Amino acid sequence: MNKRLRQLLRQATYNLRGGFLVRPLIIALALGCAGAMLAWVEETFPTFSDVVPRAIFPSHADPQVRNSFWAGSQLRS
Repeated sequence: MNKRLRQLLRQATYNLRGGFLVRPLIIALALGCAGAMLAWVEETFPTFSDVVPRAIFPSHADPQVRNSFWAGSQLRS
């Protein structure tokens, strides 16, 4: 049984590699799961959605923080 299962897994891996790239699929699945998990946490704990913006941008009154953020993102594109 163990030998048969190992053969099936090896054959599935071989077929996946031949049809499309596996690494982008794994990355997409990981990002999708992370997004779903964050959405679930936000729905389960509503205070979480209030804490995160304050933690990322502690000073909403300082326009220089916003300007430097936008200037940096425009330089990368």
